[in-house]
Amino acid sequence: MNILFEDILIDLLRREGGFVNDPADRGGATNLGITIGTLKEHGLDLDGDGDIDIDDVRAVHFGVAKKLYRDKYYQPARVSEVNPVLQPIYFDMVVNHGQRHAVRILQKAANACGHDLTVDGLIGPKTIEATKATDLNRVVAYRILFFAGIVHAKKSQEKFWFGWLKRSLEFWEDEQAA
Repeated sequence: MNILFEDILIDLLRREGGFVNDPADRGGATNLGITIGTLKEHGLDLDGDGDIDIDDVRAVHFGVAKKLYRDKYYQPARVSEVNPVLQPIYFDMVVNHGQRHAVRILQKAANACGHDLTVDGLIGPKTIEATKATDLNRVVAYRILFFAGIVHAKKSQEKFWFGWLKRSLEFWEDEQAA
């Protein structure tokens, strides 16, 4: 089974949605999941007015998102090298939580499936190999636990809990159907 970056990206963009500027969202203004911080980090003045602000976030389009997601998230996180069954959720986690948190979730799930990985957040050959025998539903469960930790630590994030749970459960594999 070979999963293409573009297919994973289209699914991610459906979950990320369009322009949002919720003051409680720690990422700030986003469009297609791209934050104002990411635009500033890459010096992307999309409207050409000499500054990077909320108008540039509104100007994010598919081409910009595709390049950023491929270059900043997909390739550095070595998404194409992990178990193809885990690639969509892993990519989603890398984008949503950052690479180190996403890898820690993968490592914890792999350990729950009988591996003995150091949970260090580094995506190396041992972690990549361990994903080949890691159950998708374990990854979903550890992701939900990660989100619960955020809500427990910072009550202001509780308003996002239901959406995060729904997002995680989109990846749940019905073992009866498999």
